[in-house]
Amino acid sequence: MKYKNTLLMICISAIYLVPNQVFAQAEENKGYKYVLSLDNGMRRKMYVNEFMFDNDEKYLIANYGNKPTYIVVFKVGEWKPIVTFRLSNWVEFTGAYVDDSENIFIKASRFSSDYYKLNIKNKTQMEVPCETTPRGCKVIEPQQTEKTIYSKDYKYMIDINKRNAREARVYIKR
Repeated sequence: MKYKNTLLMICISAIYLVPNQVFAQAEENKGYKYVLSLDNGMRRKMYVNEFMFDNDEKYLIANYGNKPTYIVVFKVGEWKPIVTFRLSNWVEFTGAYVDDSENIFIKASRFSSDYYKLNIKNKTQMEVPCETTPRGCKVIEPQQTEKTIYSKDYKYMIDINKRNAREARVYIKR
């Protein structure tokens, strides 16, 4: 009798827990179809920290690892890395932006006023003082990192796999 009760409890737990995990993931991505997992082109698979699009949504910019941080730029639609930048500090995309001439500006560190200037076309990087950036020096409010982002027209959704933080996934609207 004790064996039957234990077996019954295991079955009830399995019936309750397994579908909830599956449905929670499906519900979260409702309306989107999985396309692929981004390949950052690096031998070592690092944790994905956050994402951002440029203003025209030609590029998806992903932040991998920490100290050093790797910024990988993907061509939207093709989803292939076109350039990878290695930054010595740990950086976050709070206050980061892309100007009209395809330069990415990312704060050099959380408490620094300097920026990394990363040029997508020339594949160059340099550290510049905030006074020389297009937006100048301004106070940046802290914000949550973007673990899931959508294109402006909601055609694409990119997220970090909750079970494997080294995997960035691309979805397209159904």
